[in-house]
Amino acid sequence: MKKILFLFISMIVGLNLNGQQVLDPETVGEFELLALEKAKDLGGYIEIISDKTARLDDIQSSIDLAVQLFYDEERIVQVSSVNRSSVQSYPIRNYLKRLSLLKYDRVEIEWFDVVQVSDIKLAPDGKYYGVITVRQKFRGITGDQVAYEDITEKNIEIILDNITKNVGGTSVRTWDVLLSDIKVVETRKI
Repeated sequence: MKKILFLFISMIVGLNLNGQQVLDPETVGEFELLALEKAKDLGGYIEIISDKTARLDDIQSSIDLAVQLFYDEERIVQVSSVNRSSVQSYPIRNYLKRLSLLKYDRVEIEWFDVVQVSDIKLAPDGKYYGVITVRQKFRGITGDQVAYEDITEKNIEIILDNITKNVGGTSVRTWDVLLSDIKVVETRKI
């Protein structure tokens, strides 16, 4: 009887058996939308970073802002090519810096088919995890010719974490969506 009463009370106050806060489906849905917005923001920063006509301070600012979307700077981005079978991995800041230094005259990177967040699940560490799937079109242009192009499907892992933020000098616990590792699913020719 005590176990049933504890379970009932835990459900009411939004705690699971480990004492962690559990989010209701409506709140999870709101965070799914926020995750999609952050993924789109990252896509926008990548466009600026890869723009050969962008000012250096705009590129650096976009790198810094893009990195802030991630759980930490240790998150990795996988890179692939239709010209090789291996997939390479880089920490997020290194990936973005490399992107700004590509040897093409012009680089076009477009994210499309950004798919709804899937598989949001509560993990034993108290964080929620999910995945956003995107397709990325990459074009490297030299002169007036496309030197390289591909379409890569990628999975962006997301973390929904209950973090402490400083708001007006007061520490406040709040949920936030952060991007995590970006992994290659498939790369193909256009």
